Amino acid sequence: MTQFVRQTKVETAKELLIASNLSLIEIAELLSFSTATYFVKTFKKVPGVTPNHFRKHFISRPLDD
Repeated sequence: MTQFVRQTKVETAKELLIASNLSLIEIAELLSFSTATYFVKTFKKVPGVTPNHFRKHFISRPLDD
């Protein structure tokens, strides 16, 4: 169950990172992570990259890839 909740939060975080200009702190708070640091650690476990890296590289990629 914990893994499902973590996966769901990370998927929601990915959407927020792509579709909004919310800071990592705001996303962490919105998704009920205890701290932004814990959010970053948890996020990194799923896709293998930090939220900042994900946001930077997803947004900079052409849509036709």
